Amino acid sequence: MVLTNYVLQSYSPYEAPISPHSFLHLTLLFIITGLLFMAWFFTIEVTTHSTYGNTGLNGRIAKKYKSNTFGSVGGFINS
Repeated sequence: MVLTNYVLQSYSPYEAPISPHSFLHLTLLFIITGLLFMAWFFTIEVTTHSTYGNTGLNGRIAKKYKSNTFGSVGGFINS
């Protein structure tokens, strides 16, 4: 397609759907919302107890070590 002068004049510049003056407010709003959600999520994950298997700290750590060990061995076998 050849861009003639008529075609170029018919284009309109892009306008953002949000006013550039509100970027600061929206940035702060989204950062604060994200930090609050992240704090809430980590608090829930740390304070709730699992209903599966051994729920003690040593049992959870042992379970994670076992899964990491088998996962890494599986990675070596597949490569």
